[in-house]
Amino acid sequence: MRFALPNIRGALAPAAIAGAVLFAALVGARLASDQPLVALAIPAVLLVAILCGRWPVLAVFVTLVLAGATGSLQAFLGVPSGPVMDAVLAGLWISVLFSYVFKLRTRPWWVWPGMALLLLFIVLSFFQIWTALGVSLGLYSFKYSVWYMMAVPLLAFAGWKLSAYVRISQALVFVAFAVGAYAVFRWIVGVSGAEYTLSLSQQAGSFNVVDGELSLIGSFPNRHTLANWSALAVPFCLAFALAPGHRNWRLLAAAAIPLSVIALFGTDVRSALAAAAGGLAVVIALNFVAGRGRGRPLAQTLVALVLAIVGGTALFTVVLSEEEAERYGAILSPRGDNAFEARLIRWEAVLEELDDHPLGVGLGTGGRLANEAKVPIVTLGRYSIDNAYLKIAYEQGFPVLALFIAAMLALLVGLARRAVRVRAGPVRGMAIGAAGSLASALVIFIFSILVESIAIMYLWIALGCAIGALGAVREEEMKRTGEDPEMQTNGRPPREQVPVQPGRSRAEPALPRA
Repeated sequence: MRFALPNIRGALAPAAIAGAVLFAALVGARLASDQPLVALAIPAVLLVAILCGRWPVLAVFVTLVLAGATGSLQAFLGVPSGPVMDAVLAGLWISVLFSYVFKLRTRPWWVWPGMALLLLFIVLSFFQIWTALGVSLGLYSFKYSVWYMMAVPLLAFAGWKLSAYVRISQALVFVAFAVGAYAVFRWIVGVSGAEYTLSLSQQAGSFNVVDGELSLIGSFPNRHTLANWSALAVPFCLAFALAPGHRNWRLLAAAAIPLSVIALFGTDVRSALAAAAGGLAVVIALNFVAGRGRGRPLAQTLVALVLAIVGGTALFTVVLSEEEAERYGAILSPRGDNAFEARLIRWEAVLEELDDHPLGVGLGTGGRLANEAKVPIVTLGRYSIDNAYLKIAYEQGFPVLALFIAAMLALLVGLARRAVRVRAGPVRGMAIGAAGSLASALVIFIFSILVESIAIMYLWIALGCAIGALGAVREEEMKRTGEDPEMQTNGRPPREQVPVQPGRSRAEPALPRA
């Protein structure tokens, strides 16, 4: 008599799809009750979903353009990027779910530990909507941060062909080049009147002015967003330029690096410069390890180190004035710097209040909504939080913050481990670049609430693209060899593993006869 183990894993995909549909129904119903126009937008989103299903790479490219030109689009065309991006993301979600429901894609779901932690963070954040000071407040807080983050599992599990992910990585390079080129152009000729008005009309418009002059804002509404975008783009473009691949795209990536660095310096945001340096260090180290420290990777590493030393020396001795050199030198020794000391005072005040609220005050009380005075009560988060980690702790509690940090670190380790082992050159560049951008983001989060900025889409798309591409390579390798490359360790034969196709069942091996 044979006994079969229950196929729990085979039910994972239908359960996830059902949960996503339920989530969309709950959110849509709530938003429609608050804003009747949302109900009219539903048919438009369905139309967008059809277009996204037909041209998914173009949809991701449009998302990147909306994220990278949010200020210019608002200033010149009066088009807010946020609502349009929400429609495109919703269309992509609908098209991907449709493809799995109707078996148009059957790629196995390989869930990394970091991805599992990230999904858990998203689920917990969703349920915390209903514990906020108001459900509408919780919904909008979720939309401004976690909704953008959901682009990572969207792209990772979309099941697209490897060529689609390669084109998305090229879109990341192209948009980074365009944003950097436009910023340098504005640095030379000056800001336009429409963009100048927009930058000063922002609630924090005064932060765009340094020493009585408007700092470089490029295609964004403020200088900090341009700086953070550039800090995310530089590591990805460097990894793309170093990896084997199409020569013209590698040259474009190489050209995007100095443009982004110039834009970064033009913003006068020191924290973003430190973040970019950390991301570049991760990229150079992973490229060296991936090449086994020989040949071309070794030469690339040596050249990068020489350029960093020569460029840094020339910058602080020739380009920057004595006052500017002292200001940027505070990156290495921030103690005594007025701006850093002011941050410490604000952070300490937040931590003291959290002693009475270890599980958080509620979604929306410490981020963008609090700054815009949308919270029904005055909270400390309205004035004092400029740190993404503290923002999460203030709103959701220390356990959720620990989960978020664990998810980010696990994704970084997972990308690094797979990047140095993958054979496909373009995919290696994607994975190393995404790891570098994530490393930069982990530093930016200390000095900015980047998780609520539309510019964060560059990071989430890079992460989702890299994870999805690694999954496509793994599937192709299994089809070619019949073995799972991730199960091969120490030269021993891999353990037998049969991937679970979403929506399909598979009998588990039968137990021996009793």
